[in-house]
Amino acid sequence: MTAQQVADSRGWYSPWWHYHNEAQTRQALDLIAGGHFSPDEPDLFRPIWDTLLTAGDSYGHLGDFTDYARAQGDVAALYSQPDAWTRKAILNVGASGKFSSGRAIAEYAAQIWNVRPCPVSRSAGMHATREARCAARVVLGSRSHRYSITDDKVPT
Repeated sequence: MTAQQVADSRGWYSPWWHYHNEAQTRQALDLIAGGHFSPDEPDLFRPIWDTLLTAGDSYGHLGDFTDYARAQGDVAALYSQPDAWTRKAILNVGASGKFSSGRAIAEYAAQIWNVRPCPVSRSAGMHATREARCAARVVLGSRSHRYSITDDKVPT
């Protein structure tokens, strides 16, 4: 389900429907509830059951479970064919594009955290200004970036 589909289904979505009508979903949840994955602590994973069924599965996980299980089966079948697996793995990596942690952090800073970079002197150390103490510091290798709160409201 897409995020929009989850949002659109809020009024009618019932995780219990999936439990009662999809055998694979019911079997997986019964294994969790029965302590199968933690026999020494049978209730260890009970919060998963509670979140998905009792609390209403607010993210619609059970709505995707059957498709997820089908896709996992396809992956397992492909993995059993080493030549086909290797070919797809190489093509996947080749098509994945460039990744840069610095770029990713800068994008999160701007788009999610709503903070902006500001230069910081390495000599400031522990005697930094009030503003600098309140800023979030991200260290990338030998480079250091500081992000400050964009609304300039600095907590005391």
